[in-house]
Amino acid sequence: GYLKWERKPAEIKNLLPEFDHYLADYVYDKIWYGLTEKERLILHAIVSRAGSQYVRSMEIRDATGITKNAYGVYRDRLVHKGVVDGRLYGQLRLALPGFERFIQKKELYA
Repeated sequence: GYLKWERKPAEIKNLLPEFDHYLADYVYDKIWYGLTEKERLILHAIVSRAGSQYVRSMEIRDATGITKNAYGVYRDRLVHKGVVDGRLYGQLRLALPGFERFIQKKELYA
């Protein structure tokens, strides 16, 4: 809303790059650096398979090599933090708008 108000004649689509920049700097960087290495690995697996769509948990586990028991712990943490949506049984997707673009730009171990 702030960006739209500041640049009144601008169309929303022209504000999206600046909006992404604000989200990255003031929100997503803080979330990212608060995640464990395994949580980041799971997020990269989701993005590489489906972007912002649902991905089967089995596919994520296969891609990351995380055991079923350990995966449940990381999954629950990510859901609790509000980073992923786990409402569909056996599937996850990113819960934050534009977070897939942010993750695509991040190095896994950065």
